[in-house]
Amino acid sequence: MKIELYATFDSVFTDGQLKGIFYPLCGFELNDEKNTKLFFVSSNGIWTNESNSTENNNNTYTNLIL
Repeated sequence: MKIELYATFDSVFTDGQLKGIFYPLCGFELNDEKNTKLFFVSSNGIWTNESNSTENNNNTYTNLIL
């Protein structure tokens, strides 16, 4: 297993849409047949659109669980 501390944003995410919201902490590369990579990230929390009030969860907030 290989551990990478503070992986670059571009090595974790496919585009820059989440830049400034999520921050890569570390990555794990497993020595298996698939060469699996797992990443731990931190975030600033949940971002909400306060102009929209609703009782149901929808796309007016962002919460990513990896």
